[in-house]
Order: sequence, then C-alpha cells, then structure tokens
Amino acid sequence: MPERSFLDWMIPGLFGPIPSAGMTLETPVLNRWLGIARRQPGPGTDPLTTLCACFGILRDPEQDPPSAALCWQGEGRAPHPAVLHADPVHLHPEGGSLWLLAPELLDPQPEEARALAQVFNQHFSHQGFRLETPHPRRWYLVLDQAPRIRTTPLHEAWHRPIDALLPRGEEALFWHRLLNEVQMLFHPSPVNQRRERAGQPPINSIWLWGGGQLPDAPAEVPYERIYGNTVLVRGLARWAGIPLQPLPESPESLLTAAPGRVLLYWEDLWQAVLAQDAAAWMQAVQRLESWARQMSRGVHLRILPCTGESWHLIPGRWRDCWRRPKPLLQHLSG
Repeated sequence: MPERSFLDWMIPGLFGPIPSAGMTLETPVLNRWLGIARRQPGPGTDPLTTLCACFGILRDPEQDPPSAALCWQGEGRAPHPAVLHADPVHLHPEGGSLWLLAPELLDPQPEEARALAQVFNQHFSHQGFRLETPHPRRWYLVLDQAPRIRTTPLHEAWHRPIDALLPRGEEALFWHRLLNEVQMLFHPSPVNQRRERAGQPPINSIWLWGGGQLPDAPAEVPYERIYGNTVLVRGLARWAGIPLQPLPESPESLLTAAPGRVLLYWEDLWQAVLAQDAAAWMQAVQRLESWARQMSRGVHLRILPCTGESWHLIPGRWRDCWRRPKPLLQHLSG
C-alpha cells in the first residue's frame, strides 16, 4: 500500500466477549501489533456506534442511532424518513420472563417472511405503517412519521429476558400493546403451525429498534473507498456517496490501490461473538492473522475493535522490535 495511505480496520469482536477457557491461539503478528500500537480512545462502543462516529453521525442521547434508515438504504431501497428494524424473533418463557431468540437461529425462509408480513399488513393497514421483508432475517417497519421511543439493539437483547429492554419513551405503551398484538397474530398462523410440526421454533414476534433520524449526507466524505459486505456498511456507503467494494480474498487489492483513506470492515469475529461460537471465532482469528501477515508496513493503520478504544500503527513504529508482544488472549473478555 502506498506510503500516504490510511487504513481504518474495523474488527468488532476482536476482544470478544467469547468463552475462552482452554483456548490457545497462535497469532504472532497480531500479538506484535498489540505490543507496538498506540492505544487511544475509540469512536464507539459497538459496530453501529463506531461506524456512525467514523462517518460523523454523532450519538444523540434523545434518540436511537439511525441503524434502520441506513440499513434500509443498504437493502437498495430509496431513503425514507421513518424506518424501524422489525426483525423476526422467537420469544419463549423462562423463569417468569420472556427471553429472545434471534433471527439467525430461527433461519426464516423468504416465503415465511412474506406470509407473516402479509398477515401483519392486513391487520394493521389502518395504522400508517407497513412491514417490509427485503431479506428473510431483516425486516423493517416503514412509518408515516418517526416514533417517539428509545429502543434496545437486537444484539443486546439476544438470549436475555426482555422485560427491561422493550421500547421506552413517550409512545412506549402504544408499541408494547402492538408487540403483544403481534404475538397473538403470529401464533396461529400457518407459517408457525408448519414450523412447530417440523420441530422449529415459531416466529412469534418482531424486535423493534434503531429508528433514529438520519442526518444529511456529509459535505466532506471521511474515506475514498470502503470494503465490506454488511447491509449497514452498504447503507453508509450509499448515504455518503462513497464507492463500496466487497471484502477481497486477500489484502493484495488494498496494497496496490491508490493512496487515500480506506475503511475495511471485518465482520467474521462479530458474527462468531453474537453466536457465542468459540470455534468459529478462533477460525476467524486465524484468517485475520493471515491477512495481518500480508499487510504492508507502509500503511498508517488504525485498528477499531468497537470497544471504546483504538490501536494506532504508524510506519515509523512498525519496526519497534524492542516492545514486547501483547498476546491477543490477554485482551479477550469472556
């Protein structure tokens, strides 16, 4: 990579949390990076807030981050002023509370998503919103006006009792009643009858979140190029008007590209963390180590693990051999 290139390498899940008992890792390059890098405050504490902050979307304490509006554009849809994530979930009783099972574990099929959306939209046709399912696991509620609520991101509600995580704010009671109504609506549907006969958990609710207002696109873009495969990254690139490229098989294209500021979003470890799959996390770390081994020493590198910290490697410090490596496992939270 040319000397004047700057790479933000965003790696959510790099430090877990993941079960690490008995885990061994051979990551000499990553260990060395963690030993010589300058540790500084980071722009966000999870993938969503970190990405938004890197694009100048500052967190407003009065509203959600605009995740749904960005992802809606990432689905290839026209910008819309009021959108909520309405992801399909399974709620099950446990210990006197309802617990949430996320869409990745439900694996809804396209025809199931369409059928439940049709039932929803027929029932709520008078309410001024509609349920859209551009992807079987990613559903959206498109509204006439922005809801006056604060919500909990889906990844923060996985495998947890939901009582304290439901929408809150001025219109909270309305949305609580709606979610109860959705459960009664979805429970007897043919979709869920078939799923139960097949031994699959029913899709018996939706999870509403991420309905913040998206600001105008920035006058000056923070990156010349973006590499990533997630719908949120696609939406940010489209909103900001920045070329987006899929994650390449190796860093070769990064190393030979024109100088400039580049964002590389690496999602494999985060997906393993969400699934709490230690084996998948370790495999993703080995792929990451392979990439790190090929990275040029001439790049200005900022590693963003989305934990509130960042790790800076500048060309003059890549050769700080006197500094001791910091094993990745020492940074891992379980």
